[in-house]
Amino acid sequence: MNYTTHTIPEHILDQACQWSVVLGDNTVSEEDQCGFTHWLDANPLHEMAWQRLQLVEQEFNPVRPLAQHHSFILQGLAKTRRQRKTTFTCALSCLLLVGFSLLLFPHAVQNWQADYATAKGELEQIRLDGGALLYIDTDSALDVETTTDGIAVRLHHGRILVDSSAAAPADKPHVMTEDTRFTPTGTRFVVAKRDEQDELVVTQGQVKVETAGHSQLVNAGDSVHIARSTIRPLAGTGMAADAWVDGVIEANNARLGDVLDALSQHRRGWLHYDAQVADLRVNGIFHLKDSDKALSSLANTLPISINRHTDWWISVQLR
Repeated sequence: MNYTTHTIPEHILDQACQWSVVLGDNTVSEEDQCGFTHWLDANPLHEMAWQRLQLVEQEFNPVRPLAQHHSFILQGLAKTRRQRKTTFTCALSCLLLVGFSLLLFPHAVQNWQADYATAKGELEQIRLDGGALLYIDTDSALDVETTTDGIAVRLHHGRILVDSSAAAPADKPHVMTEDTRFTPTGTRFVVAKRDEQDELVVTQGQVKVETAGHSQLVNAGDSVHIARSTIRPLAGTGMAADAWVDGVIEANNARLGDVLDALSQHRRGWLHYDAQVADLRVNGIFHLKDSDKALSSLANTLPISINRHTDWWISVQLR
């Protein structure tokens, strides 16, 4: 596969929005369905634009009732079926959708334009040219491209695990964030980008870290934190750095706050906890796909209560 950075033209994004409006109509016809299928198959960028739009809508789902509360604005501007298909109405619909997404999910539009992006609770695995495996954690976005230095993975946000054990030295991908370059001489490592900070955990081999004016070789078993071009050791959390690849949290005397933060990244809605419970210690294995069961298990073994205000708003307090 030839990886390049795709920039979806604006007119194709407009077309995707228009089809979203058409297919969202309760009276959508068979002719419309056929037209959409023909449009989708006409150009690979059409399918990419549609997938990105669906990803934004997934992120928007938790606050969709709030958006529906304001839907009268759109209804007043689109009284007929023909009007609902106009570019203006489509643009307004997408503006409302993206506006709420940007407010509550700041990565939504960035996910839309990335080569690879995962929604909350989604994990993905891809095999790169040369045989290296790339595991993409929840709520992450990245581009993969071939450069003069080999295969480059540009991580925009989120977390990835690179396993290049099956790749020749020249095919081992390097990872780049906004400020840092990670070049492996070994086989397996995790890179996370959160806001303006990067983290590296090396589980096998070695990785060279380069920032503005600084470089450091990180060995297996070590972790570093990078911020403002400064590289410093990262204390262990008590959670296995690569367990998420198997869909679990593996805690060994970990802070409850860290475990809840990890669960929160994989479930929709809001998971809050009081400061009094953050330093409670946790042991065990918890499945990310069933965070409700994980929370129940924690409540059975720790002096905490799980308060469910709604399906997507949960708070954890000291019992």
